[in-house]
Amino acid sequence: MKKIKFYIIFLLFFPFLVYAQEGSCGLEGTEGQSLAITNFNGIKFFDETYDCDPITLKCNFVIIRRDNGTGNLPPESPFWTEWQNLMNNNLANITDPLSCSTGYPLDSKVRVKFDVYTIDNTAAWDWYAEANADNWPSSKSPNSRYICPRFDGTWDALEQAMDEFENNHFGDINFFFIDNGELVNLLEEHMANGTEPTEAYVDRFRKYVIDNPGCYGCSGLASGCSYFPNSFYSTASDNSYVISHFYSQYLIRNYFHQIFFPPFADELPETVWGWFWLDAPIMFLHEMGHNIINMIHDNSCNQLMSTYYERSNYIPKNRLEAIHRNLSTTDLHNAVDCNLLTENICPIQVISNTTLDQPMSVFGDLIIKSGVTLTVKSEVFLSEESTIDLEANAKLIVDGGKLTSGCGES
Repeated sequence: MKKIKFYIIFLLFFPFLVYAQEGSCGLEGTEGQSLAITNFNGIKFFDETYDCDPITLKCNFVIIRRDNGTGNLPPESPFWTEWQNLMNNNLANITDPLSCSTGYPLDSKVRVKFDVYTIDNTAAWDWYAEANADNWPSSKSPNSRYICPRFDGTWDALEQAMDEFENNHFGDINFFFIDNGELVNLLEEHMANGTEPTEAYVDRFRKYVIDNPGCYGCSGLASGCSYFPNSFYSTASDNSYVISHFYSQYLIRNYFHQIFFPPFADELPETVWGWFWLDAPIMFLHEMGHNIINMIHDNSCNQLMSTYYERSNYIPKNRLEAIHRNLSTTDLHNAVDCNLLTENICPIQVISNTTLDQPMSVFGDLIIKSGVTLTVKSEVFLSEESTIDLEANAKLIVDGGKLTSGCGES
């Protein structure tokens, strides 16, 4: 399956606070475009009317640091748990601030559960050192090469670090955190010496954008990169996202915001950091949305997948349907924590005659609606909590396929 790269601009509540996070969106495609899913048209994967338990996804925050264990937020920081809780609050209470639909606030019936890991590897942490070593031109966006190393396989150190981690945590959803080593070094040196920068740091890519306004293909590094999911039986295990500049933003906003953000020089450091901290869960969910919703961007209704800084946690109902469909019918089924499934997980409903010739995992009950026939020509995995409910005159025909116990983990 061909992968598509995403570059996400991390816009905060105030667009002029973006400085170190700004980067052009390198994704080409039609707004709202998503990967076509076939052969599941007669199946309903999400139904807002059901009072049921959510599916929990196995996720990891992977903090890449210098070889000596410095250069990023510490794994014991409360931020990681706080961000997980805020992500889950957003997933449990989806709002519709522009009233584009009905039935909101709404529960997505999806949650995330994070573990935190560290990788001490300077070469995989410092994207800017790699760009300089490659003599990457300032006039070319660094996005495809350094925030999305899998686009052309040129940042071997990060690629290898990601591959090793993914192989050891097969199927999990991973957020890998990198940074600009030159910027972090500068900030830490000032902190150690009790001094301040005389002006805000600007890397050469951002400087080129400033000096050449309107330059096509130029940008600073974007904040994140993610991929569409793979097919059900994929062994790639690369539902991972690269996230940049969180530690440098932490240092800037807590120690030097008056230099980097003069309009807010009178604000408390914790306030300026708080703007970034509070928006991080939406950024994480936006990045994850490319993967689990299986789509590019949509700027209508200030929804989660918007590129605008006003974006909210709003996920339209058809996109919620897509999330649950992808969790059941792509390699994302490996990310579902089957140990946390209950007997009250939301069901999958077969609502019209369907021939199923692609594999699928069923985490709750499988309901075949009245008068409907489901013909199974593929493998269908039923969790221990799942039952098959045949309503009046409904039929289940297994024709060359197989009903298998388990979640379908590879």
